[in-house]
Amino acid sequence: MIQRIGLAAMLLVLTWTGLPAFAGIIYDGDGRMGNGPALRDGTSAVWAAPRFRIATEAYATSFSVAVARAMGPVDAGFDCWLTSDQYLPREFALASWTVVPTSVTIKEYKSPIDMAPVFIKSDEWYYIIVAPTSPDFYGAVSLSPNGYLGIVSGDYGQTWAYTPQPLWVRVEGDFVPEPSGLCLVLPGAIWVIIGHRRLQSKIPNPKSKIT
Repeated sequence: MIQRIGLAAMLLVLTWTGLPAFAGIIYDGDGRMGNGPALRDGTSAVWAAPRFRIATEAYATSFSVAVARAMGPVDAGFDCWLTSDQYLPREFALASWTVVPTSVTIKEYKSPIDMAPVFIKSDEWYYIIVAPTSPDFYGAVSLSPNGYLGIVSGDYGQTWAYTPQPLWVRVEGDFVPEPSGLCLVLPGAIWVIIGHRRLQSKIPNPKSKIT
């Protein structure tokens, strides 16, 4: 019996620690408010970056930004880089993708990660750099009523300034279970197994009856 309990506990530990859990929204900008900074070559806002941080480690599987086009080639849009270093976003990009807005009004564009999920550390700042793909294109990123202030750069990331309001971003993925959670679940699971075994031992075995 003890061996079976130990085996069950071991399987529970491996399952808990080996697989991400609690899939859902990791960070949400809490609503879009329309046009924010207009990104255009030769202005004080060439690049913009919504920024975020989370309290619990997670694996990100998709990122969403809300942007709009103003003028430029139909196939132009925004290059996006996820980074923890806004000064060297290309060199230290954790993920990158391109968004081609189809509307002059703000819309959400969700970009799933093609490769492995990106590990997001707790209490560390992350930035999604949004940069026009062409000097002939310009557009806008969305404001958000809540969250963290965004940043803008007029010199391609060499210097940054805060935006007056937060910039909208959403991150989805899987939260990583904390070890403290396992300490709470494991004893309960063991007692469930013990209770089940005791209940089975009290149930008469039909084969043992004398006929």
